[in-house]
Amino acid sequence: MDVGTHTGDPDIVFFNNRWHMFMDFEVNDEYHIGYASTTASDFPYGWRLREEPVFGPDDLDERQRNERRYTGDPDVALEGET
Repeated sequence: MDVGTHTGDPDIVFFNNRWHMFMDFEVNDEYHIGYASTTASDFPYGWRLREEPVFGPDDLDERQRNERRYTGDPDVALEGET
């Protein structure tokens, strides 16, 4: 996946014996939320980027798309095993 010219604001969490990272990135002036993961033994260098964004402009409703051409920054919260 091409993450364009910008990646930032990563949220990184450890659960289910894996590191999970959610980050924003920009492609063609549209922001997306991407996902990557790695095992505990491969951290911090073994990140595997998911090929498709987990959230992007197509997930916004019409009003949101007209107001802004980006999705915002990812936030991750864990409670117990969730």
